[in-house]
Amino acid sequence: MLTSIQIENFRCFDQIKVDGLNRVNLIAGKNNVGKTAFLEAIGIWSTGLNPVGLTYLSSTRIPLEKITPDIARELLLTPLFKDFDESKTISITGSVGHSGIHTLEIKNNRAVPHEIAINQEQYAPSLEAVASNLSQTLKLRYMSSEGQSMEGRFWIEGNNSKIQVQGDAVELAAPPISVSMILANSRQNSRIQSEMFGRLELANSDYGLVESLKLIEPRLKRIRTIVISGLPILYGDIGLPRLIPLSLMGEGLNRLVAILLTLANHRDELVLIDEIETGLHHSVLPNVWKVINDAAHRFNVQVIATTHSYECIEAAHNIFSENGHYDFRLHRIDRIKNEFKPVTYDQEALEGSVQEFFEVR
Repeated sequence: MLTSIQIENFRCFDQIKVDGLNRVNLIAGKNNVGKTAFLEAIGIWSTGLNPVGLTYLSSTRIPLEKITPDIARELLLTPLFKDFDESKTISITGSVGHSGIHTLEIKNNRAVPHEIAINQEQYAPSLEAVASNLSQTLKLRYMSSEGQSMEGRFWIEGNNSKIQVQGDAVELAAPPISVSMILANSRQNSRIQSEMFGRLELANSDYGLVESLKLIEPRLKRIRTIVISGLPILYGDIGLPRLIPLSLMGEGLNRLVAILLTLANHRDELVLIDEIETGLHHSVLPNVWKVINDAAHRFNVQVIATTHSYECIEAAHNIFSENGHYDFRLHRIDRIKNEFKPVTYDQEALEGSVQEFFEVR
């Protein structure tokens, strides 16, 4: 598991370090204290020199149909740096269980790359004709716990991201942990969602998915995949004359579908969830946390999620307190003037805060 993360010069953060990460973690704090940026930093760090981290981040904050060099610079790459100051070096350092400390550094690099590029789909070397009007390039440096260091350059060319590594290496170095992220206000891609459900069906079990979704829709009897014009779509049977697309059954149910399918399909990984309570009524949160707790242990998944909800924090604390092993932590990010201060609550501290109704969001 990821046990600590330190972030420097990324987004809003000059510097912040959060220790004591556990199996399941909630990140709380007021608006604009960097809760989403905190998850983004972990996502970028986890992919190391692989371009998927920066590419994914670029496509989620500001969805764009077309990317020009000016757009790439102004909206996607320069905003990664604290105060838009490209002279700074972004540094993200994580500690992973017994495998030690791993660091990713990101610097602005105006030099135009002319070496061998790495195809981001197959990571196979191929010669690239580099246009003179490329967007800015970033210099990435990954340092493993063994002291090994590898460098690469990242840039956006048209609507495609490119990565170029030093020498003839085709393996893109990254920490020994895989990360998936669920965004706050976006639906899962229907094709990806259907594929994840299909894997559960191949295993001859939906791992209690239907029973868990009954927390939101008690009438749900079964889920089926139906292909419409080549697009696989999940449908549910709620006792009506015909099946209904899950996408029409409300935000709460779709939020829980996304969470549970992701947990079940990413065994031994880290799952990041932005605003975990989105679409969920406070009355169902205790049962939702029971399901998440069960899935996290069943699939050996670590969870780091953000929240604005006191009811969400209280429900999580109460559910994990019922277990023999309390592997839940609340981490609140405070912004005092221009400094970010994390406060971590263990079981005893959170129990006292809940009983006295102290503000911990």
